[in-house]
Amino acid sequence: MSDTVNLFYGFVFGTILSAADKMGINPTLLGRQSSKILGPMLENLAQQFLGMAPPKTIEEFMKDLEIVGKNFVFGKEFQLSYSGNNLSMKLVQCPWLEMCKYGKSIGYKACPLCATSVMLMGAIEATNIVQVMGVNVDNNETVCQLTVKMEPK
Repeated sequence: MSDTVNLFYGFVFGTILSAADKMGINPTLLGRQSSKILGPMLENLAQQFLGMAPPKTIEEFMKDLEIVGKNFVFGKEFQLSYSGNNLSMKLVQCPWLEMCKYGKSIGYKACPLCATSVMLMGAIEATNIVQVMGVNVDNNETVCQLTVKMEPK
């Protein structure tokens, strides 16, 4: 996406999410609920377009996520790790940095709702192995760090 398009998306989605937050609709909870809807769609897309069967273990899921990340670019560079019940993703030059800048300008520590974390939570929901318990997103200029806390279903 071009910087102008990213700026537009950041401005529009950031404003809508900020307004929802001010009305008492927590963006993080909105993201978690959205991921439950997104999960089945992602499972179907992965099977139909990528030929990927649903993973049966967290290790298979991590391998699939690596493949998707390389093909659909989470950012300029990304690193995945899984430890305990936490999945961590480090993104360099995330495609949504303009939304992050906007979020910071209105008081959030990163995006009002991280688009990558919603996709990641949706992918986790699609596995039927674990469920999302929470997500944390931190940003340091051009690097985003996402941590998703999960527990077995």
